[in-house]
Amino acid sequence: MQTVHDFPEKSGSASNRTARVLADRAAGEAYVASVCFKHGPPRLTGVELEFTVHHADDPARPLDPDVLATALGPHTPRTL
Repeated sequence: MQTVHDFPEKSGSASNRTARVLADRAAGEAYVASVCFKHGPPRLTGVELEFTVHHADDPARPLDPDVLATALGPHTPRTL
């Protein structure tokens, strides 16, 4: 069994958080559906862009992290 934390709306406070144990898969699926897949018209629309970076001549060749960091400049993630 896994403990799931139900978080309040953004207007709520941290003290409003509750935890409950999910007893089975059906309960887990219901929880995910209620949290991840909201119903109704969206208030905001977003776009997620994903890029792949690879060597044009050999896509399987690993990238050098230093070269990638130089190419990304100030956009380089701290975890790279």
